[in-house]
Amino acid sequence: MAASGLYHNILSCGAELGGQYLPDRRVVAINFAFAGGLAAEPAEQLGIAQMAEDLLDKGTEHYTAEQLADAFDAIGARRSSATGRETISFGCLALAEFFEKVVELHAEMFCRPAFPEAQCAVARDLTLQELQALEDEPMELLRKSACRRSLGPVLGRHPLGEAETVRALDRAAAAGYWQRNFTARNLQVTVAGAVEPQRAAEVIEHHMCNLERGRPRVIEPAAVQFSPGQSHHDKKLEQEYMAISWPGSRRQGADWPAEAVALGVLSGGMSSRLFTEVREKQGLVYWVGAWPDYLR
Repeated sequence: MAASGLYHNILSCGAELGGQYLPDRRVVAINFAFAGGLAAEPAEQLGIAQMAEDLLDKGTEHYTAEQLADAFDAIGARRSSATGRETISFGCLALAEFFEKVVELHAEMFCRPAFPEAQCAVARDLTLQELQALEDEPMELLRKSACRRSLGPVLGRHPLGEAETVRALDRAAAAGYWQRNFTARNLQVTVAGAVEPQRAAEVIEHHMCNLERGRPRVIEPAAVQFSPGQSHHDKKLEQEYMAISWPGSRRQGADWPAEAVALGVLSGGMSSRLFTEVREKQGLVYWVGAWPDYLR
């Protein structure tokens, strides 16, 4: 372990562990990230990544959905999950004394999900309803279109997928996505808090060893397909919504510091240069912002 408390190693089960030991803190924050995400969806199963994420805590071999929720509540754990372009992540914040219980409960979700038929049907129907509701969310429609043009048909996918593919999703599709992507060698665990590095490694190794080893996902620079040009989604609205995108610099690129400074000037909410000039001084828009979008 380094003097700073930072540590990093590959566990014998194949999972990657990194973290920071903070002995003066009473809590511990844990994040489990599986390589995969939207980019790992089969083209005919768009929407399956988020559906699989939603279903992992809807019942396991040893817990019903209610029992699993009660177990997390009993230790006061605050948790979240998200489906990203290249990863699916699960975060949790709890008192350090409950670290092993947190890992145990997550391992139950990752290693032994039941994917109940009824819950799969509910998840599919809810996704279809969200897709329908998307038509009333102009900013989200704009983001969906802008991401597709800026990143391409794979990295630009929307978490909800498409109605025609979601209708065909079922238990077998969710279980298949889980089996392919939720393997130990696709798992990165990050820990920060009052848990000693050796104990963190031992606990995660013990509980995650039941994950399939699988083949490690090769992490390479993502293939972005930027499509210059313009497009318009015709919709009868009171306002216009616009997105303007340019290819950015890689974090390792020579231009990245300059890009970060420029975005720092332009972004920053209501106090930003962009907002002040375009909204406050000229009164051209209700809202304007700028931000980067980095890939793995």
